[in-house]
Amino acid sequence: MPRARHDKPTARERQVLALYMQNMSHKTIATMLHIKPKTVDTTLTDCQDRLCLDSREQLRAYALFHGYNQVQEVGA
Repeated sequence: MPRARHDKPTARERQVLALYMQNMSHKTIATMLHIKPKTVDTTLTDCQDRLCLDSREQLRAYALFHGYNQVQEVGA
């Protein structure tokens, strides 16, 4: 079932997205969150799909607009 366009990212998606917006590599994000780099990619893709966005550029624009580019405390 497709998700509505205005669904919000999950807590984990917000966490990964905030780190992604700091231009961290998937490997660095994975190390910080104690997950695998593939999980980082999957999480970003799931977030993109949840928001009905077509590209990572659109995901970055969404994150910037909603303030996910700000440094946040990271906890697993």
